[in-house]
Amino acid sequence: MLALRQHISKYQDPKEADKHAKDLKIHMHHFEEAMKKIRPLTTQELNMYKNISEQFGRPENAARKTSGTA
Repeated sequence: MLALRQHISKYQDPKEADKHAKDLKIHMHHFEEAMKKIRPLTTQELNMYKNISEQFGRPENAARKTSGTA
C-alpha cells in the first residue's frame, strides 16, 4: 500500500498515475515499513484461520496428487 500511495501522490490526477503504473516500484523499505505495522496473531486468531483452512482447504489426497507425492 505504501508504494501505491507514494506513486499516486506524485501525480495530481489519479488517471495520470494510472498511465504511469509501469513506473511503480516496490522496494525493501516498503516491506520494512509494513513489518512495523503488523502484529503477531493471537492464539484465538490462529485457531480461527486453522479452522477455516480445514473447512475450505484442499482435501489431502488432492494435495498429494498435485505435488507429485502420491
